[in-house]
Amino acid sequence: MGQFRATLECLTGATTTHVHVIKGNFRCLLSYQTASALGIIMLNVNNVKPEHATHEQLMKEYAHLFNGIGSLKNFEVKLLIDDTVPPVAQTPRRIPFHMRQKVSDALDTLESDGIIEKVSDATPW
Repeated sequence: MGQFRATLECLTGATTTHVHVIKGNFRCLLSYQTASALGIIMLNVNNVKPEHATHEQLMKEYAHLFNGIGSLKNFEVKLLIDDTVPPVAQTPRRIPFHMRQKVSDALDTLESDGIIEKVSDATPW
């Protein structure tokens, strides 16, 4: 609708700037330049020093988090299922014959390590 020039003051500073008037019921918005001139915002991105941690530094600092394979006990996953979508039955893909022993050994290893467990009954979904 228009604009005017005004001097804005607050406890931390004062500045003269253009104020834009718009139609509608909206909140006031100050530009970064106006807010920093008033002392409301003080950002100095030139003083931010990025940290470049190496893999070894992270492993040393958080060693307690990287010890073996983690486990999540007594936790049941809750799947959110949309009842309006009809279920689709799909047959599982067959494992090639020459790979069956490797897959069986890998599953036995995962089970013995406590990563997976056998399920004896069908799931409710």
